[in-house]
Amino acid sequence: MEKNNNIFSKASNGLQIFGRSMLLAISAMPAAAILNRLASDDLFNIPFLKEAAWTIFAILPLIFAVSVAGGITKDKHIAAGVAAVIAYNILIHTLREIDKTGLNSFGMVAVSNVESNILIGIIAGLVAGISYNKFKDKALPSALAFFGGRRLVIIMSSFFAIIVSWILSYIFPTLDEGILSLGKNIGTMSMGPF
Repeated sequence: MEKNNNIFSKASNGLQIFGRSMLLAISAMPAAAILNRLASDDLFNIPFLKEAAWTIFAILPLIFAVSVAGGITKDKHIAAGVAAVIAYNILIHTLREIDKTGLNSFGMVAVSNVESNILIGIIAGLVAGISYNKFKDKALPSALAFFGGRRLVIIMSSFFAIIVSWILSYIFPTLDEGILSLGKNIGTMSMGPF
């Protein structure tokens, strides 16, 4: 019984840390919504406010990547954020369509909306944050010492992002379609989503 409580306690703590890590990114959404509303035609009709709002919406997956990476690391170092930006870009560039073939760089079906997919940002943040916690204090032999510690985080995050991207190339199109289908089904329920 004690072992089960310990497992549930660790899982609960991990989920709480993960949940809190997304709060910074979530706080960007109201700012974007307020700017967008102020910029609307029936209010102030200010084009630069609309551009500012849609810039936030456009980079929301990247904001989630950096927020999650920084939020799950133990000492909240900027190296986790840099690693998240790199991991995010590796994920979107390897999963998106190349040369109008319908295929990604792995030769699998490309993810059509990968640049705007928040789940990709969250996954990139997890890759970077976990890499940071694992490798931030790792020392390398003296010939490679410059690349040790927090610099190694960026290198390892890049490698892990490639591996995760390869795995996602097999499962993400189906997962993405399933999430989209679930959202559509909830939206067409007779009582609505809420």
